[in-house]
Amino acid sequence: MIGILLINLGTPEAPTIDAVRKYLDVFLSDPYVITLPKILRDILVQKIILPKRPKISAHAYQQIWTDAGSPLLVNSVALQTALQKKCSDSYVVELGMRYGNPSIEQAIDNLQKNKCEKIIVLPLYPQFANATTQSTLDVVNAVFERNKSNAEIKIIRDFYNQDFYIHSFANNIQRSIDKNNPEFILFSYHGLPKRQRGANDYRAQCYTTTQLITDKLNLSSEKYQTVFQSRLGFTKWIGP
Repeated sequence: MIGILLINLGTPEAPTIDAVRKYLDVFLSDPYVITLPKILRDILVQKIILPKRPKISAHAYQQIWTDAGSPLLVNSVALQTALQKKCSDSYVVELGMRYGNPSIEQAIDNLQKNKCEKIIVLPLYPQFANATTQSTLDVVNAVFERNKSNAEIKIIRDFYNQDFYIHSFANNIQRSIDKNNPEFILFSYHGLPKRQRGANDYRAQCYTTTQLITDKLNLSSEKYQTVFQSRLGFTKWIGP
């Protein structure tokens, strides 16, 4: 049996202030996310961010929440289900979240209960960053070590330049172009603080993704731009 472990970032259990506070507490306490000494990170998270941010973020979550739940979780489960249907009976596909549920630990336990001899670990982050991929892989490796797994482990660290990924995005964008005829396209990626190790490499991978997609679409350089979003705090972030 071969296992496939899909991993996404995670989501609050509900679009409420309490649920968002619980989620942000875990997420922002990750040393890969806020790269400060623990005592400074704790002060920043507990005394500055958590007293105010959950209310703002809960309101934002309420705008996108669906009857089925969090869009990130709903779409991740849909991907898991679709991939399982595409695979033969010799494959088992599990989903885990870096923060929240379903957890990475539970997903790996399920794969091991199915006696998977090989497990393919696929974090669903196209570009590699310590704050996403490396943080996730640390948890994955810790669980495998704790469980004393004998399975062969294959880790996919990134896929920002893979043909299937570029082709999929190019097709989706082309359909939107045909329908809406936009004058300009923004390729928006999640930002990273400049001080984070590997931030420049991540930025370069994002630019490579944009270039490969725009090449396939035959877009001229004056028709698009790569930008970065979701800045937090006063430190300098990668840009523009």
